[in-house]
Amino acid sequence: MRVVGGLRCKHNRGVAIDLTLIDLATGKELAMPTPFDCLTYPSHPDYRGLPDSVIQNRDLLIAVLGRHGFSVAKNEWWHFDYTAGVQYELLDIPQAELAAFVHKNWRK
Repeated sequence: MRVVGGLRCKHNRGVAIDLTLIDLATGKELAMPTPFDCLTYPSHPDYRGLPDSVIQNRDLLIAVLGRHGFSVAKNEWWHFDYTAGVQYELLDIPQAELAAFVHKNWRK
């Protein structure tokens, strides 16, 4: 369980996600402003001192997630909160139990 500042975070309620974009042809991550969890000024979603291609990749990620009800964190281009997530309760489900449930119910 992830605890931030003594509080349980939104990730535990399933209403936050950290992600990036990949090139489907190569499986490689697209160029983004910073590595994941690199908390520097370039990690801010409105930071402009970057190559145009990096800004386009970041802005595409933000736009797509925004169309699906997620908002980007103010200082982490990779962190998105589901805007309706405040209505969901916090569940303490052991990771192994959750993994077994997902494996059973969402197998391809």
